[in-house]
Amino acid sequence: MTPAASEKLRRLLGLFSREDRLLILINADPDAMASAMALKRLLWRQVAATCIAHVNTISRPDNLAMIRLLKLDLVPVEKVARDQFTRFA
Repeated sequence: MTPAASEKLRRLLGLFSREDRLLILINADPDAMASAMALKRLLWRQVAATCIAHVNTISRPDNLAMIRLLKLDLVPVEKVARDQFTRFA
């Protein structure tokens, strides 16, 4: 990892505490799902909990296959209690 990338990661991690509960909102397409999973992975020991919620209806077969094959835990935003989260991305 380059020094610049290390510094950016350090700054990102510094924005969160172990008590934070993170809600990641996405429009569920392959790029957004991959980015959300990457952010969740980067923060897995930095925050108390992470939830990925989608704002759209997921109907495309390729998106549904990605969710099924990668066993992604995505929640419709309507089912999320927003007041239980301290950070949003």
